[in-house]
Amino acid sequence: MRLRLRARVLVAALTCVGLVACGGVNRAGTKRQILNGLSGLGLQESTKTCVADSIDKFTDAELRKLNASNADKAVQKRFADALTQCGAQEAAALTTDTTAATSSATTVASGASTQPAAAASAASTASTASKSVVSVDTTADQAASSVPLFESDFEPVCRGVGIKRSAPYAATAGVVHPALGFLGKANALVTMAGTIPDDWTIQWSASGDALAKIELVACSERTVETFAKECTGYTTSDQDGERVAKFYDTTYTVTLRAAHSGDVVATTTVDAKAIDCPIVVTFAPGASTTNEYATDEAAVQTFLKPFVQP
Repeated sequence: MRLRLRARVLVAALTCVGLVACGGVNRAGTKRQILNGLSGLGLQESTKTCVADSIDKFTDAELRKLNASNADKAVQKRFADALTQCGAQEAAALTTDTTAATSSATTVASGASTQPAAAASAASTASTASKSVVSVDTTADQAASSVPLFESDFEPVCRGVGIKRSAPYAATAGVVHPALGFLGKANALVTMAGTIPDDWTIQWSASGDALAKIELVACSERTVETFAKECTGYTTSDQDGERVAKFYDTTYTVTLRAAHSGDVVATTTVDAKAIDCPIVVTFAPGASTTNEYATDEAAVQTFLKPFVQP
């Protein structure tokens, strides 16, 4: 049930991406803005790749027209359909992974049924395996699990809970110490796309436990929000009329932690000013307003560099 609900949320959210008129729109900038706008969904890396590849199918001229809300209906439909397909792809992948793991656990239990003394233990193992799949967000350090780590599995590190399957951190100079980033209010942090450069992190892969190589987790906790201005002119493919984003100056406490242990490595404060309205904003289905919070990626990267790329 949870996966079916997540599937509907993903498909709906990926069609509720609002674009606003802004100069200099191109494919590279649009990809970055859309992935930042969707960071709260905790998308798999494969879905992020799908979104990026979909945008590459549009010309810069088409994206500028979409941004200015004067693209023809055919282009608007292509754009909405492409993002919707990415949402459906993620939902299908999650369902497939869960079904396969649950089926494997069931096989273990039924195979032990000829030995009554072992059956209860096997059934207990099967139940535990099934639960670990359903609640994979909070049981990422099950070393024997066949389910690869996802970015969202590292969120507990921001609360001091280490991920034992991840690589230990050692402050070694001359090598990159791969990192992930989270952003938001305390106890409601989501992955932050774009803040961690590609050469500072590891991309998720379905073929192996790639994220087990992550050593560091950057947690940007939003502590102060001050309303700065309204950003207008946003339109989406699922609803007529313009939408409004309320834009806030934001202060963050940025804490860098070791992924394996959850220990604090360093901390700082970053003040981000709401200057340029975001090109892309994600609205809840049917909503006419949303809140957006300023970020300062350059300041966060400056703080992280001595630890991630010493």
